[in-house]
Amino acid sequence: MRRLALVGLVAACGHDPGLLLDVHASGGDVVSIEVFLPDGTAGDGMGLPPGGAQTAKTPGTIYTVIDSVQTAAAGGTATILLQRGDLSEVPALLVLGYNTSHVPVAYAVITDASGSIKLPASQTIELKVALEPANEPGAASIARWSSQKPTGDTAGPCIGVIGGAENAFFSVGGDLDCDAKSPDCDDTSFDYVGSGAPQNAQCAANDLYPATKDACTIGTTLACTDGIGTCGPRTLGSGNGELAICVPETVCKHCKNSDSTTGSSGISPSCEVAARMDQDTIRIDCRLLATMGMTSGTVSPCFDTGTPLDLVPFSGPGWDCGGPPMYFFRNYGVTAPGSFLPIGGTPTAPDYRVDAHCDASNVGLAFSFTATSGSTVGDVPSGDVFAVFSFPMRAPGGTASSAQLAIPFRLSYVLTDACPLPGPNAGMTCQIKAQSGNPADDPIWKGCAGAP
Repeated sequence: MRRLALVGLVAACGHDPGLLLDVHASGGDVVSIEVFLPDGTAGDGMGLPPGGAQTAKTPGTIYTVIDSVQTAAAGGTATILLQRGDLSEVPALLVLGYNTSHVPVAYAVITDASGSIKLPASQTIELKVALEPANEPGAASIARWSSQKPTGDTAGPCIGVIGGAENAFFSVGGDLDCDAKSPDCDDTSFDYVGSGAPQNAQCAANDLYPATKDACTIGTTLACTDGIGTCGPRTLGSGNGELAICVPETVCKHCKNSDSTTGSSGISPSCEVAARMDQDTIRIDCRLLATMGMTSGTVSPCFDTGTPLDLVPFSGPGWDCGGPPMYFFRNYGVTAPGSFLPIGGTPTAPDYRVDAHCDASNVGLAFSFTATSGSTVGDVPSGDVFAVFSFPMRAPGGTASSAQLAIPFRLSYVLTDACPLPGPNAGMTCQIKAQSGNPADDPIWKGCAGAP
């Protein structure tokens, strides 16, 4: 603790320079005196526990305490000399008188009309301090709390004097409300709970779902809540809890605005694109044979049943498909994914589409991609197709899905003179890629697929 002043007991006839407090309590219950010395002010109202932000803040100046001294009192009387140290003045002083149980039964809040109390350097100035009764009918109440004991802590770092001539709070810089929360969305409201979600309702967090360990997940952006920040559990409403959606670790890396405590964080298309383009991002890469289209810049994809994509090497023993795969068209936070990926035409009437299928019955955990045509087969743009492929995972012995994996999906065309006949050896192949060469390096497998 930075030392504000040299503090000691002196006799009344002493001549040492400083501010001499001659403290008297009218009652005989005071057996010790403590003086609190702040170095500044930090607010004008406090949301007291246990209500915190759920009730209106109690108005009053908040002082940041950096030092205190305590001494025994004889007959409710003590003499304390405050000498100049690091600071030459303080904005106020709080004097508390304790009974034998260390409960404050008397108090004084000392201020000066000039806004500061001087600590003399070369003379002794005596100040008589008469303590007022506290915590009894008609008197001011002393609230004292800590993060461990919000409803009352006789040694807590936060002290509120309420109901006197003016309310005052004596606290600690850096945690004014003494709730020990990080993030602390409102440092003058104990356990602040935000209200109202911003428009951008999707955010990324790597600590949202403890069951997913250190995997990066998708959540719902909330108004900032102490200890949570802006990312909360994904829900569809009361009684309709949604699965955790795990995404590649690079989402959390590039979408750092999701850690904001301003209430405006969320996954933006720009940070999602950055995450997909990062070479460390795991991704599903598919190659599909196609012939040249009738017009420039187009191709005619070959129909294909697809080669199964085996995920067993990346997931834990016994994990399998927990439901049908889905595609997210725009970004990871889309709340209404589709069951297929449209390639040409329109989403509702595609000329060509890619379907994903899950089959855990024979080869463990395998997902196959089938390229199929719609009612009208036409040429499609020759550029690569990007989406996000999501599939549910089910833990060993489980009857319901435990989480979803959302992995970027890329489909590229490989030109051929003629399409092969449809069959298991046709020309659509898919694999999981990662810059490291080992897709299992991403925590998504450990957090959502049980990998060891």
